[in-house]
Amino acid sequence: MANHEFKVGDRVTVNGRRVEYQGRQGTIKYSSGGQLWVLLDGDDEIKSGFQPWSLDRLSAEART
Repeated sequence: MANHEFKVGDRVTVNGRRVEYQGRQGTIKYSSGGQLWVLLDGDDEIKSGFQPWSLDRLSAEART
């Protein structure tokens, strides 16, 4: 399992390890205690409790 390091502002997509949000894209808003809070595109509320291994960094091409 790869060790992912994310920082606030990173654009991510949720992978199959968090099936209820799988395929959704968003932005890291907060990080604490090894968990991440993500504002998913199209949502008004930040979602909490993401583990780094449940997210993939969006490529530069996907961000444009």
